[in-house]
Amino acid sequence: MKFATLSIFAVFILTANTGFAMSLIKTKEVDAILFSEMSGVITYNGKPAEGVVLNLSVRWNEDESIKKTFKTGKNGYFQIPQIERKITTHPLVQLSISQIIIAHYNGESYKLWIRGKLDAKEHSETDGKPENFRCELTDPLIRVEVNNGQLGTPCKWEKSK
Repeated sequence: MKFATLSIFAVFILTANTGFAMSLIKTKEVDAILFSEMSGVITYNGKPAEGVVLNLSVRWNEDESIKKTFKTGKNGYFQIPQIERKITTHPLVQLSISQIIIAHYNGESYKLWIRGKLDAKEHSETDGKPENFRCELTDPLIRVEVNNGQLGTPCKWEKSK
């Protein structure tokens, strides 16, 4: 009996690299909000910036990603729709969603959003639905305290009540 238990344990240890042991634990599919809807105004030196190209990259589960491009209008206004997918999760692995927005304006690139999101909830990026969302391209990227992950952005907003 002792030998059989040790043998089974050895098989789990030796096959952990191949994922065999992990495959014995059930995964599940969940509806995940990979990126919550975001809209606001982008300015450059305090003036609305028309024609800013926003490159959004969202990555999860190591090898799955979405890349989309958006552009600001006449008043610097932009809107990025919510991105939702059915994804596979594993109970022993922390969900991690990487969100990056790079803005391109007048031949320069600006980091607007670098977020490591650790859940699949709506508006968890900003700890609630943001209001008066605005980004000044010349402002530095700063760390913003949020729950469930890390955020670096020059953007500012108020939380909805």
